[in-house]
Amino acid sequence: MDKLKVEFLISAMNQKDFSIVKKSNIKSDALLINQTDYEEKSEIQMDDCTLRRISTQERGLSKSRNLAIENALGDICVICDDDFFYNEESNGMIEKAYRDNPEADVVVFAYHSKGQSEKSFFAKKKKLGYLNALRVSSCQITFRRKSIKQHGIKFNEDFGSGSLLYKSGEEHLFLFECLKKNLAIHFDPSYLLTVDFSGASTWFNGFDKKFFYDRGAIFTALSNKYSWLLILQFAIRKYRLYSSTFTFFQAVQEMWKGRNDYLGGGKDGSTNKQCPS
Repeated sequence: MDKLKVEFLISAMNQKDFSIVKKSNIKSDALLINQTDYEEKSEIQMDDCTLRRISTQERGLSKSRNLAIENALGDICVICDDDFFYNEESNGMIEKAYRDNPEADVVVFAYHSKGQSEKSFFAKKKKLGYLNALRVSSCQITFRRKSIKQHGIKFNEDFGSGSLLYKSGEEHLFLFECLKKNLAIHFDPSYLLTVDFSGASTWFNGFDKKFFYDRGAIFTALSNKYSWLLILQFAIRKYRLYSSTFTFFQAVQEMWKGRNDYLGGGKDGSTNKQCPS
């Protein structure tokens, strides 16, 4: 059986070389999307691995992800940022997951946290649907390049760190798009990496008005029909975390405002082109 080629798609900024690959303990092919102040392409061989770098003046995490997908060459692609550190056996774990689940188009893994409490994961392998996909972080996502490319799936560039509109939610929109196009998403309980959350977040500044506004837009982009239910469940589930600064009604009100502005174009000038019914 032919070996599956695993390629790590790294999103970073202002990188002068390929040292981030070693820093992340990546021991496979990698494509680095380097958002900086110039345009350039380069490629080197290191330890029998092909490392490529595309430097671009574009900004935004989702734009970086899409550029990586457009230029990826691996059979299996791994979403990667500059604060990830992979296990020694990560390549083998990824390849085994796809060998064991040939029908899987996307496999999400568990991860350890540095700088915050450990996140809980499912104990066993399972297939994920829409609700479970909401629990997934971008650091967990791997996918078959062929499946994503064939179905024209991309990250929504209105969402994600660095976007001019909404600062998060891009991974959930990506996974929902996969599910809408009948791709199979599997969870593997293997711990693939450690994520460093000790630094300042590029998008989360606490439970403020902008946070709730963006959540309302995200839930509406995920599902116009059920956005109200997603807003209510979020307000209930996270109440303990925001109750010192917002009432339940205020949180719902801000999310509803984000929902309505997303649907109507609103003050941000966003559109409803990708909002499912």
